[in-house]
Amino acid sequence: MAALIISELLFFVVNKFDKVPIEQIKKVVNNFCTVGDIRDAKEVLHGEIVRILMPDDADAANDELARRVIPELPRLITHSKGDNRGMQETADLLELL
Repeated sequence: MAALIISELLFFVVNKFDKVPIEQIKKVVNNFCTVGDIRDAKEVLHGEIVRILMPDDADAANDELARRVIPELPRLITHSKGDNRGMQETADLLELL
């Protein structure tokens, strides 16, 4: 059964992805979203991609899916230090897209 996931950040990024330069998307996301919001959106996107690539694990929780390593996907990394943390998290999110 399909689930509805509501993420305003993912909605914005997906709709602007091919229309606006990546650097502008990064700036807008970092100015209007917290690092936690960016991290949450990144985890949701990663989890949904894993669900698509591994349909046997579709019932697993996002925490478990975040730990899965799939060669085709970039690893889900948590950036915990530095002033540039928001930009790094946003870059990871855009890399997943």
